[in-house]
Amino acid sequence: MLVNKLITILAGGAIMMAQNVGAPTGLKVVAASKSQVQLSWTAGDSSNATYTLERKTLTGGYSSVGNATTVSTTDTTIDGYQTYNYRVRANLGSAQSGPSNEITVGPAPVGYNVVVPMSSAYGDNYDFGREQRMTLDTNGDPAIAYIIRDVNRDGDAKDSTLYFVRWDRVNYAWTKPVTVTVVGVPAGSGPALSLSLAYDASNATWGIAYEGVNRIGIATSTNNGTTWQVQTAYSDSQNGLRFPSLGMAGGKVHLAFAHDNNGARYITGSTTAAASTWTTTVAPLLPSAFGVQNSLSLALDSAGNPGIAYWLSPTTGYNSQLAFWRPGAATASKALDSNGFQNDNPFVSLTFFGTQPRVAVAAARDDQYFARYDRAIWVASSTNGTTWTTPVNLPNDGGNSMDPVLSIAVGSQGQAAVIMETNGGSGDEGKCSFPKISSSANLATWNTCAPTTNGSTEFRVSYPSLAFSGNDKMYFSATNYQDGDVARGIILWREPLQAGGTAPAIASGGIVNAASFATTVAPGSLASIFGSNFAATAQSASDVPLPKSLSGVSVTMNGIACPLVYVGANQINYQVPYEVQPGTATVVVTSNGQSSPSAPVTVAAAAPGILTFGTNRAVVQNADYSVNEANNPAKVGSTVIAYATGQGLLDNAVPTGAAAPSTVLSRPRSAVTATINGRPATVVFGGLTPGFVGLMQVNLTIPTLTAGTYPLVISVGSANSNAAQITVTP
Repeated sequence: MLVNKLITILAGGAIMMAQNVGAPTGLKVVAASKSQVQLSWTAGDSSNATYTLERKTLTGGYSSVGNATTVSTTDTTIDGYQTYNYRVRANLGSAQSGPSNEITVGPAPVGYNVVVPMSSAYGDNYDFGREQRMTLDTNGDPAIAYIIRDVNRDGDAKDSTLYFVRWDRVNYAWTKPVTVTVVGVPAGSGPALSLSLAYDASNATWGIAYEGVNRIGIATSTNNGTTWQVQTAYSDSQNGLRFPSLGMAGGKVHLAFAHDNNGARYITGSTTAAASTWTTTVAPLLPSAFGVQNSLSLALDSAGNPGIAYWLSPTTGYNSQLAFWRPGAATASKALDSNGFQNDNPFVSLTFFGTQPRVAVAAARDDQYFARYDRAIWVASSTNGTTWTTPVNLPNDGGNSMDPVLSIAVGSQGQAAVIMETNGGSGDEGKCSFPKISSSANLATWNTCAPTTNGSTEFRVSYPSLAFSGNDKMYFSATNYQDGDVARGIILWREPLQAGGTAPAIASGGIVNAASFATTVAPGSLASIFGSNFAATAQSASDVPLPKSLSGVSVTMNGIACPLVYVGANQINYQVPYEVQPGTATVVVTSNGQSSPSAPVTVAAAAPGILTFGTNRAVVQNADYSVNEANNPAKVGSTVIAYATGQGLLDNAVPTGAAAPSTVLSRPRSAVTATINGRPATVVFGGLTPGFVGLMQVNLTIPTLTAGTYPLVISVGSANSNAAQITVTP
């Protein structure tokens, strides 16, 4: 009876639902790629059953996609860029079981999601997520490498460390960051050291080149980033080694870096051979030029052959030149120059369309840069790398300084996009907010805008990295140091599969505690969102851990994906992630690729709310486990169980979306107290209810009172709940 009350109170969103007798259990993804998904499960009541596999997209309904005679099968009829939910049923004669647990498999969610949240320990000092770089694997799934400078925050950067994280479509989650190596930065040095990430599809090898102390290091992994082999690619204690840029294909490493006044150095060799055996060449200079000025970029064409673009310092005057060189060629060509204007820190990003090079640069090439701070980004292209088009100046959106770091990418039809930092200027957000991406179908006409135009995302990216996936949709990653609509940390944005439709909208004040409907929530609590255009089809979670998408709907708080209990057309019930910090959080609802404007909600360390039913009656179990009602009072001196949410962080942490265990009980970090009609009620236990998500139970003893109905208030620390009615009798 109590479970029925809880289900009713949560507006159709059960926290856990018992599975039908005989249904398979333990459905899981064994392996997944862009072409197939391998699944297995445990039989239900009968080992003689056959099985029906059911699948749906996030926006559709379930349908059968095949049968199996064993407890495993492989689905080869998938779209590798689509996310699917699976479940399986058992068949025995003419009878069919209920569904198994549901699992989700596929690429990273569309829109914004947080890859690695930034710890508050890093404050505003920009040591977190330095030089982050993103690359896609053969499935179109992203991986990211980044540096944390001065990890232990003691002021000595010698412990600066390189990390790797990737999207795991099998578990539909980001992997935990893996420590690759300590790169080390001498105490008192300047910026964190640069890096480059690459993937060799021929042998499934990841590689990271990085700037170490007096060396260029390279790390490789053949087990999807779980472990890494680290070696020195080149060392020089006398001359600077900077800006490593890495490509990998066909079992070979292609590495370029700046070698102080020696110029650009290129190294190549077998991935499996020692770096000491790789060959090294110095790239040729252009007339009236020397060294490498601030930046270079290596990329591989569609045949796996490298090209290098590198800025050269002028021997006289101010005319910096961008050289392009194919290793093995006797000379380099000039892709463009600074047109005689002074540039102290020009930047370049190189990519290929087939075998044709494309470059995007940040450089002053006219007298408008310092006048309007909006003419820094230029793009040039070539069919053969020898002759180049006249550079095109990318338009701005608002009076912002479009600056390095920048990244260029091209799609399968030759379309191109450039993402860049916007660090200064007027601060006018323009027609479509931040971040800024310039895109073009023909490399001649460009448009600069944000990836979303509803004004809900306003932050300026650092270290952006851009790529087109195999379905010609954009991905970009960046580090976000700003509080705002997207949480601080390393973030990824994925372009929606389709556009159009009506965007969801969150009602003003529509984010509330799911029990009390107060407008303050707490980490780990159950919350509700009211609004419009959420789900075309209502759906409840059927298993735990709770899913992060139901009926094509997802929710983020500060960019962190939220576990969902129930979604309907006008209401969503979900769990506030434990990772959300107290303060003002921003909530975004995404439905079928369309995102709502962000809405604010106050997050407190604790915000208890008692679940109620009827006319403000508290959901309470009497000592005999019956529901407390006006005609079924609790006896004075007996111990009852009241149900609430909003407990906040726990002494024994439970993962976001997971059910509370029964073996190790979890209690709020602050003391739990209760009163009935203002009189203290002894709390025997206050903590999470085993087997449920985000639900708190408070076992309390009824104080001495005369017969009647009185207000019950539960407190966690100094935070008080709503007053809900309980009936007692002597």
